[in-house]
Order: sequence, then C-alpha cells, then structure tokens
Amino acid sequence: MMSKIKSSKLATTKTVIGILVAAALIIAFACEQKESVVAENDVNDRVVKVTLAGKMLKFDGDSADVEELISIISKTGHSGTFKDSSGRKVLMKILTPAPQVNVEGEEIFFIVEDMPEFPGGEQALRQFIGNSIDYPKVAQEKGIQGKVYVTFVVTKDGSVAKATIARGVDPSLDTEALRVVNSLPKWKPGKQRGQAVNVSYTVPINFKLE
Repeated sequence: MMSKIKSSKLATTKTVIGILVAAALIIAFACEQKESVVAENDVNDRVVKVTLAGKMLKFDGDSADVEELISIISKTGHSGTFKDSSGRKVLMKILTPAPQVNVEGEEIFFIVEDMPEFPGGEQALRQFIGNSIDYPKVAQEKGIQGKVYVTFVVTKDGSVAKATIARGVDPSLDTEALRVVNSLPKWKPGKQRGQAVNVSYTVPINFKLE
C-alpha cells in the first residue's frame, strides 16, 4: 500500500533523493505501518520510494549523494520528522551505525561519529579530482558527458579501497572516474567511539564538455 509523505525538513534543504542507506532504523508511525511509502518534496515535486524490510529502509529514486543525507539527518540528532498528506507524523531515527559489507573480514560503516576527511577538506578533494581527470577522447568525440557517482571505502589507515560505480554514465567515463578515485592519496580515517574504522564514502565526478 502506498501513501505520500511530505517532508518539511527536506523542503527547506537541498533535495536529496535516490539513496540506499544500509543502516539500522526505527520508524515510529502515528498510524499503522505500511510496507512502503513515497516521500515527496514540496518544492520540486520529486519522489523517493521508501521500502521497509524489518528495521531496514531502502530508498529508491534518482541517485544523489549519500553523504548529504547523512549530514541533514545528523544536524537533527540523527532523526527527521515527516508528515503525510493527512498531517500524520512519521519519525525516522538512526539508532546505531550499521555495517554495509566486509573488507577482509572487517565492518564497513556508512555513518560514524567522525567521518573521513580528505587532506585539505572538500575543496581540496574537488581540486584534486578536477586536476586528475583526463577526459576520454572517445567520449569527447561522441559528445558524452554526465555525472559519475563512485563509492569507495576509506580504510582504517586512510587508504582508498573497493572503488565501485554507484551510478555510471558511459563505460569510458566510468573507467576514468574509477582511475581517479583509485589515485586518491590517504585520508584522515573515520572514527567511531575513538577508534579508526572503515567507512563507505561516495563522490560525484562531473564530466562536462565545454
């Protein structure tokens, strides 16, 4: 059964849709629980399908930056309140960081108390990526452009590992995006409860023809 949820929080922040969050969540409804709901942004009328599977949430829609959603939720104490069309409230709360996959038998987290940091910060990361891109000639000749999303793991020692394409554009651009991400220098690792941990991170790499 489907219902529509309007987010007053997301209406006043940048639109963040199309994400898959592998974190343990509790959903408190003021009415009976549904198998799935649709979250709709008031401003741009963009939709996210939310599927409940036990205590897990799966968000389906257009791809966007996972880190931005984490930032929005974190600013409200790891929670967010939504309203459906009848005014009923839904509270979403992240209880604990949950592992995504294993790398050599160790957990990889989406959310930690201290997120990984690129040397020099986000601006330095963007500059590094921009300076490292070698736009594939085949893509230039065909007029191919777009934004490639790459997900990777910042390991306990700050190394970049397990780079994969979260959303691709074209094989030539995807391959170049992976090459650039795999060339990233060591980061300041993320920490949970004071201990360095493996953390999943996603970056968009924009290929644009002048």
